[in-house]
Amino acid sequence: MADHEKVNVALPQAEREFLEHEAWWEKEEPKACLPKKIETMLEKQDQAAIDEVLKFACLQDGRLWEWDDHQRIWKKVPLPDELQSQAGPLDGSWLWTLYITGNPLAQTAVRQLLSYHSHRSRLFADRYSLRKQEVKWRGGRRNTFIPFDAKYFRYVKAIFKLAEKKRDAKTWAVLAHRFDLERKGKHTYRTQEGQEVEVYSDETHYYLRRRCWRYLRKLGEAGDPAYVQFAVEVLLRYEDQDGRNQSRWSNEEDRWIHNRSYSHLWLFNHLLFHHSKRFKPSRLQWEGVSVSEDWVNEREEAFSELWDQHPEQLWRLFCEAKSTTVIQFAWRALSAKNRIFLEQLSKSQWLALLQDDYYKRGKWAFQWLMDNYLLTVNGKVDLKLLKQMLFHEKHEVRQEASAWFGKLGDKLPHSFKVHVTQAVLNELEKDWDYWRMQDAYRLLKDHCRPYLRELADLALAQSFHVRVRRWCNRPTAEVVALILETLDVERLGVTGDELLPYLRSFDSRVRNGAANMIQQHFEKLSLDCEFLIKLISIPDEQVQTFTTQFLSARRLWVVPFYPTLLPRLWEMMLDENQSTIVRNYVRESLLGKLFFEELRDTPVSQVLELLQHQEHAVQVFGAKLLALIEPKPYDFTLPQLVSLAHRPLAAIRGAACRMLEKLRVIWTPDLLVNVMETEWDDTREWAMQIVSSLPDEERAPELIYGLLDTARQDIRTLAMDLIRQHLEQLDISELMLRASESPYLEVQEFALTLAERLTWTAQRYSELELFFRTVFFRVHQGRRAKNLAFALLERLALQKKECAEAMVPLLGDLARNFGRQDFERILHLLTQIQVRYPDINTPLSLG
Repeated sequence: MADHEKVNVALPQAEREFLEHEAWWEKEEPKACLPKKIETMLEKQDQAAIDEVLKFACLQDGRLWEWDDHQRIWKKVPLPDELQSQAGPLDGSWLWTLYITGNPLAQTAVRQLLSYHSHRSRLFADRYSLRKQEVKWRGGRRNTFIPFDAKYFRYVKAIFKLAEKKRDAKTWAVLAHRFDLERKGKHTYRTQEGQEVEVYSDETHYYLRRRCWRYLRKLGEAGDPAYVQFAVEVLLRYEDQDGRNQSRWSNEEDRWIHNRSYSHLWLFNHLLFHHSKRFKPSRLQWEGVSVSEDWVNEREEAFSELWDQHPEQLWRLFCEAKSTTVIQFAWRALSAKNRIFLEQLSKSQWLALLQDDYYKRGKWAFQWLMDNYLLTVNGKVDLKLLKQMLFHEKHEVRQEASAWFGKLGDKLPHSFKVHVTQAVLNELEKDWDYWRMQDAYRLLKDHCRPYLRELADLALAQSFHVRVRRWCNRPTAEVVALILETLDVERLGVTGDELLPYLRSFDSRVRNGAANMIQQHFEKLSLDCEFLIKLISIPDEQVQTFTTQFLSARRLWVVPFYPTLLPRLWEMMLDENQSTIVRNYVRESLLGKLFFEELRDTPVSQVLELLQHQEHAVQVFGAKLLALIEPKPYDFTLPQLVSLAHRPLAAIRGAACRMLEKLRVIWTPDLLVNVMETEWDDTREWAMQIVSSLPDEERAPELIYGLLDTARQDIRTLAMDLIRQHLEQLDISELMLRASESPYLEVQEFALTLAERLTWTAQRYSELELFFRTVFFRVHQGRRAKNLAFALLERLALQKKECAEAMVPLLGDLARNFGRQDFERILHLLTQIQVRYPDINTPLSLG
């Protein structure tokens, strides 16, 4: 139920006390009794009593729920019998009873109940759910065990007044912090007259926080040391999250400025900025309280003279505060008027602050150590302290110490610098922490590079190189590159072969380091042809770019290696077991560009090997090389040129055709037909043009017959055109014999159209009988050719007896195998032959 729907038996009494102005809290009389279990634990000073009190508060408010595995729902956990008390579920007076017992454990429990806490409480196991009891403030929400509601608020105010009266600074500070920060909630109650009243209204909020400052102001004006005590306790309650983060862009500084706004706080701002020229209070809040992380060297706090009288409280505030703004205030006050107090603190106290999670606290502690302990009176450096700082656990400490190491370079012994360098290397070898390794690398790079030269060798580089792939997000690769850069090549006798593993490295930074080293010391690295071959064999584009630049810049140095290097590169280019990346690099960049002119004397046989290679890119390179060496046509055999004319690459075909044209005197019909019968249009068109332009005396019949026998229709068409043009010069009989061997109908039909030009005899018919059989016995094809052939046979049979007698066997075979239509025609022709030539035996019997 909501608060206004509940009947709180304590409310009538509270209204009466309010109307009669009865200060019941001054009597310090207990209200509802505590559970027996808790009372017993408090009497025995059992520390577990605090946790029991916290659990009791959650259980009594019904905010603890347990997961029921059987029903698969959350169920409210009831209050156990051992924690039962006379306080009803709507009676919060047990909180007042707990406070006035005077028991230190009880008061500690009260302070924890009234404080903010994390929602994920350590008090409950995973199967329990603690329902949030959230309160609002101007920056968000917080969780608390005791809200300012009708059940508890009258007792919270009573505790606050009593703590103020008895000067219980710790309890007072907890509530003062909440009054300063916490806005009104939604809690209300209904009076006996039926009026609904807010429990913790805005007016109450403003009144209570003004009262807190008024109380402290009176203490300060009276010069009471309690002012500092109360101020310290309440300032320790504030955290960075109590301010609202803000960011703004500064055009003057060209950067983002980050700060926190505390305008919504009243007590906090009076304590720290009461005399500020920057910030001023208005009626309900302060105006423009935006505190940056930059140092402000000005005392702005209230009653600074009282603060200066209690440096131990300032030191406590500096060491324990959870607000960066409070830490800044404490340090400013200490460093301004209490340096003697600071000088009396031990080194161990300052060192302990370096472990702090608050950057400002650690920074000023480090600064004090550096200013007061690092340099001794006689100007010597505390080397032990410096080394301790350089390898400290905190990232910020290591950064600051590294900067100091660079500044003190002239005052540090050389042996110490070398010792630190070795320690940095040890740190990098053993540590997996990202920031520790980053800081160690920066120290090595920025300040230890000159001393690394005394320690660096290839064994050290290798020890880090094996970690590069495993620690890809660590600066291991940069360390390897730095070691390679600082190697004393001449003293260590480093060779180029020893650097090759780093050029093959997984990481580009290592490869760059090795490449830079080869560039700078190539004369000292004993580089030879074998090294160059190994270098070229590395399948990495970055290394190949370096290799090309390296060889280009040292062409004269490479010249003596040509007799061995160039043949090896040729082998690598054609070696199918070699990496494709390497083969392409050798072909395109080295042999194809850098050393291309040196290939002018390449034998034609090697060029032919490239031109006939199965890879297109190799053929392209072969064509390029062919153009370079400019071979004579007689350097090739005719079959080789014909083969080149059929290559897929147009440049090769063009070169072959040009060379063939220069060998015109030794052309043969078979060569021209072979060249023309290709799938490539350019070669075929060239050959067809050549044949068409030949003089009559050079156009042999064998050439035409050969063209007629090709598989390409366009070439056969050309042959038939040439036959028509030069029919008088051709043997028609030979032509028909050739046509009988052709599988193409248009050739057979073309031959039949020329048959009229022949003088037919029985012998000639016998010679061409195969041609006729080929035409007639073509199944389901060649009807036009069959008709032409049959018409020719009819004419010959009726003209000449010898021809009729010669064709009877053919007609008999046709009669037995042809269909009805052709059978009648054949039968009619056989009848005519028998009638005309009775003495010729035919398959027919005439009655």
